[in-house]
Amino acid sequence: MKRLVVLAEPESLFLPNCLARLAELHPIAAVIEVPAPPIRVALRRSWNAFGPGGTAAIAAAEALARVVDRVSPGRYYSLRKLARDLGIPYERVSGLHEADCFEAIARHRPDIVLAQVSRLIRPELLATATFWNKHCALLPSYAGVFPVFWALLARERELGVTIHEMDEEFDRGRILQQAAVPAEGQTFFGAYHRLHDEAATLIARALHGDVLQAPLRPELEPSYRSFPTASDRAEFKRAGARFGSPFRLHRPLRLARVGGLVPATERLGRPGSPQHLERRAQE
Repeated sequence: MKRLVVLAEPESLFLPNCLARLAELHPIAAVIEVPAPPIRVALRRSWNAFGPGGTAAIAAAEALARVVDRVSPGRYYSLRKLARDLGIPYERVSGLHEADCFEAIARHRPDIVLAQVSRLIRPELLATATFWNKHCALLPSYAGVFPVFWALLARERELGVTIHEMDEEFDRGRILQQAAVPAEGQTFFGAYHRLHDEAATLIARALHGDVLQAPLRPELEPSYRSFPTASDRAEFKRAGARFGSPFRLHRPLRLARVGGLVPATERLGRPGSPQHLERRAQE
């Protein structure tokens, strides 16, 4: 069984629940948290992409998430709580490319590092392990930032999520797993919640050796998008796209502590087995 270490910036609305769902399928060996971008940078990006009302809605959602994280057992809005409940080693490091981050990764001896960070990882850190990433688009299209925003703006018929290996470019590594969902009726935040739910199963499949031989949509052309501007936001609204609510009350999960997890083979079935094919058909 592959030893999985999570390397991530703090985030409350999507990633903790995704990792909790993943933990139902495959053990997580450790969680290493790196600092988020400076607040002024995050605020400027949010203000441009979502406007003052959207930025306020995100702040309110994060505040509500902190409350629910404290008072509601089995609902996960922080990496720290997830690690505590599962008995997973958890530590914060001073920076993504600082010595203590290198030391933490070496100490936990990962087969795979699942990285969820907003910066390009330098070659010297990539050389320490095999790094994977979750990206909420059907790569190679919509690499970069806020892919759901750009896909909804372009009135794409499908949205998607990709699990891929990481290299020295953003979102260009080998594709391991993908899933597509209809774009019709999706809001920006609603789609991100849906795609993070899909991602948990995809990561478990890839960890178990169930890897795609070609992209799900091989006809898609490579593309890259950066942070939306205020004019992009105005165009998004004129196109009839909606942001929706950032907060979702996640379903409560009953997770076993490390050592008591049901192996992924028993939950997913081995690739190609009747149980595995049946589960894929249901999803």
